[in-house]
Amino acid sequence: MFILRIIYTYVFVICVKCCVQETFDGTHLIGLRDVILKDEILDYNYFKKVPRSKVIPIMKITGCITATEEFQDAIAIEIRNETVPTLYEGAVQNLLSLHSLHIISSKVNRIKPRAFYNLPTLTILKLEDNGIELIQAQVFNNLMIKRLVLTFNRISHIESNAFDDMPRLESVRLDHNRLITLMGEWFQNCPKVTLLSFKFNQIASVPENAFRNVRGTLERVYLSNNNVREIHHAAFRGLTKLTDLSLLHNNITSIDNSTFLYLNNLKMIDISETDITCLHDSLLYTLRSDVLLWIDNIPLSDVCKELLEQWAIDNRNYLTFYHSLRSAKKGR
Repeated sequence: MFILRIIYTYVFVICVKCCVQETFDGTHLIGLRDVILKDEILDYNYFKKVPRSKVIPIMKITGCITATEEFQDAIAIEIRNETVPTLYEGAVQNLLSLHSLHIISSKVNRIKPRAFYNLPTLTILKLEDNGIELIQAQVFNNLMIKRLVLTFNRISHIESNAFDDMPRLESVRLDHNRLITLMGEWFQNCPKVTLLSFKFNQIASVPENAFRNVRGTLERVYLSNNNVREIHHAAFRGLTKLTDLSLLHNNITSIDNSTFLYLNNLKMIDISETDITCLHDSLLYTLRSDVLLWIDNIPLSDVCKELLEQWAIDNRNYLTFYHSLRSAKKGR
């Protein structure tokens, strides 16, 4: 027994030394093993509901999270309501079975490059409700994640190559941050991205070719509740698979007639609660006849209401016709 204790202590010291700098200091966490996860964990209390037999019996950690005997088979790890100001290089590393990593409401302000290292099966990475302000390069590059959740932070700047080279990435959620600009340089070599969400930021414009690196795959874009005033006429150029576009609750006053040209799969457009006064014929007739066009509470002129209603009749677009009438009543 004495020999075993010596061996265990030696292994523990080696693992602490393998951290470039200690990230965790007596940090509470919950680790799970022998669970099957196929998708994102949405249940807030999931980690507390799992049978005790599947919970790794380590409640606190100092140093980094790495492949000790306890963690080598970890499938999911959650850190919640702790204080972890900086995720240093190698903060979470060498866990070959890890599927989901959640660091939530833990006062994370900075993420250093290579904080997440050698995590070949990591699929869901959720860094939610922290104080992150900057996303640097080499934090997420080359990770195998499918879903990246960065909601409810203070992110105001993302380096141009910060989201490059993620071959399995499907969705990124950046809702409730402080972003001012979108960069077309993002998502180089990310061939599977289908969803991007930027709701509740401070984005002022949508530039030309804003999503050029994900043209062949992007299906859903959510830009509601921003400060968007201007949309470049080629902002969505080449997004041939785009189905859903939300511009709800922005300061847009007009949309160029060619903005949605050739977006043949666009099935839902939400421009409700904007300042758009008219959608001209030359724009409307570029849309699919069955598009769901949300225009609630926008100040359409009487002439433009008639144009919209005639377009709806011509295309048998009853949903659009219904919403245009409801919009007209609100405007009175």
